[in-house]
Amino acid sequence: MSNFVESRGDWYCIVCNYQTNGRAWSHGLGISSDQRVVKSQRTVGQCSRCGHIQVLLTAAWRRETASLYDSYKAYALSEGKEQKVFSSDTTPPTLRSEKLVLRLLQEVGRGARWLDFGAGDGTLLSTIAHHDASAHLEAFDVSDHNKDEVEARCDLKKFHSNLAEIETGFDVIVLSHVLEHLQDPIEEALQLSHLLKTQGLIAIQVPNLEKNPFDMLVFDHVSHFTPRTLEIFASRLTSSFEINVDLYPKEIVALLTFAEQKLRAPHDVLPTSNHGRVLPVHEVVLRLDAAAASALTAKQSASTLGVFGTSTAAVWCAELFDGSFDFWVDEDESRIGKAFMGLPVVAPDSIPARSLVVVPFVETLASRLANRLISESSGSLLAIV
Repeated sequence: MSNFVESRGDWYCIVCNYQTNGRAWSHGLGISSDQRVVKSQRTVGQCSRCGHIQVLLTAAWRRETASLYDSYKAYALSEGKEQKVFSSDTTPPTLRSEKLVLRLLQEVGRGARWLDFGAGDGTLLSTIAHHDASAHLEAFDVSDHNKDEVEARCDLKKFHSNLAEIETGFDVIVLSHVLEHLQDPIEEALQLSHLLKTQGLIAIQVPNLEKNPFDMLVFDHVSHFTPRTLEIFASRLTSSFEINVDLYPKEIVALLTFAEQKLRAPHDVLPTSNHGRVLPVHEVVLRLDAAAASALTAKQSASTLGVFGTSTAAVWCAELFDGSFDFWVDEDESRIGKAFMGLPVVAPDSIPARSLVVVPFVETLASRLANRLISESSGSLLAIV
């Protein structure tokens, strides 16, 4: 029901470089990371050695992904405003980049030299500048089409599109929701480590598949990390790193310190992990199947139907419904009052009475969300999937 079909594949693992031939899972319905429906074939495999889950890098997938990036627009619905993170019933929401920046300032202090690798529209750099006006900020992106926008958001020293031309000496290099897009992440991280000062830091932020099975649906994500596989990735680069699963409810942060350059670990030596068991792909698929079944069952009993959220899980749920529902619900004021995919986005306190709202969230987050929505909405029902 989640549209995943078991198949077989032949690939090498981009984390441990192990050659695998075995079970894979194909699906023809994905969501791009900027929330567009993608009806193209994609196959995901799991390394039988380290457990890393990744897309099979076929020529067709590469072409489709390149096409998506040609017209990519993060936070399009909120007109470029960064999404907010709602982490509890009582704590006010924060910008997604805020917690990461504040954590990194504890490590590098004020006046540090920063490189935002994969800078996009400059959201992260703007947050750094807000908290430290003395920071030296530089940006890298493969395309310079956002250069003017990035420069308008902060006092940017340099914008780079060629990694080879960047001068060394950074205190911190940030890859915020970038690593999962890279087709050779070990090699790119090694190149970046050469740009650091001694004791410099690479900070990585990625989705956590253990907490968010809907990440498996993101078409242009090459990797689907868990704390275990991100730890294995980090240990192939340096012996000094921290894996943090508490900073964000559905994301992992890794801080890698490079006191000296470290060569890749030999391919026949698999670093150990302190972060639990391998997460089998088929378990993720079963969770998605169960979510799809619950959503479709809920839909049958609703005369007025809404979908909570406007991100990956919500867009997937809307596609399951074939667009046959009435409204979206969002807590982010930058999205409320807009139209998304032709339907209105309403605040929780504007949910129509006696309507049903489908909440495609993992259980722990959905329970927190339900507590807020029940207190704000008027006579509506929630279906957590």
